[in-house]
Amino acid sequence: METLEERIEKAKRIDDRNPGIHLSRKCAVCGMPKTPNVWLCNACQDEFGQSKDWPEWVRFMVNDHRRELRYDKEHKDEIDF
Repeated sequence: METLEERIEKAKRIDDRNPGIHLSRKCAVCGMPKTPNVWLCNACQDEFGQSKDWPEWVRFMVNDHRRELRYDKEHKDEIDF
């Protein structure tokens, strides 16, 4: 099984090759691709368990991920100059 650090590095390489992957398809902890209806990829889910068992820092990462997704949804029609 890959360590969290290895998954983060692998996710960075995937992002470099596919910069258009939407945030909703990335694990909130390591950034690896995941299914859209869950917050963690399979490896992080195996490592950290159900949401009630998550350490505080994982909860923070998921909540931050939620904030980013909400911001993107609320500001999707804005134009950057």
